[in-house]
Amino acid sequence: MEKRNIRLMSDRYLIQDIKLNKDNESLLELHNRYCRMYYNTCHKFTNFFAASHINKNEMLSHSFYMIYDAAYTFNADKKIKFITWLGSKTKYFFLNHVNSENKFNNFFELKDDDKELDKSSLSSESKINFNHVEIINMLERHPDKRIKEIFKHRYCYSNKKPPTWKEISCLFNLSSQTIINLHNKGLKILRTKIKKV
Repeated sequence: MEKRNIRLMSDRYLIQDIKLNKDNESLLELHNRYCRMYYNTCHKFTNFFAASHINKNEMLSHSFYMIYDAAYTFNADKKIKFITWLGSKTKYFFLNHVNSENKFNNFFELKDDDKELDKSSLSSESKINFNHVEIINMLERHPDKRIKEIFKHRYCYSNKKPPTWKEISCLFNLSSQTIINLHNKGLKILRTKIKKV
């Protein structure tokens, strides 16, 4: 059987091979063709990452995932070039990642009123610069494991709108007020820990 020359294959062929066969050789070739474009886009976001406390090296390390994801979701019938599709997916990925990291930075204004906490729109100067992994780790050792889980459900959501207290309460089979009380308890723990940092 004649060995194929992967370097002579079209983008469309490689993408079909990735979709149908999950072929690593095709993915590697597609990555070789477009990783520079991905890296250049990432470098253009340098200031944006810095302002949002995102590790750029971590974003650079996602090149294989993003090129695979762009190939898997690419639709040639839409008359769009793969490089254009990859560029759009990459920018959306960066912005979405920054938004998810910043969700945790929006609830640390030191107020006692939980409703005010939810409503508050903080300036960048008043935000506490911790990412969600650090926040969850601060709650990890607390004996009441529900607190950590409530924070994960409340702030590690993928949709634009956070789940309501009622939605979270259904997951734990507790009243909304109990969930809010546990959330407030978690806030007090975090405020104490952050003041010591």
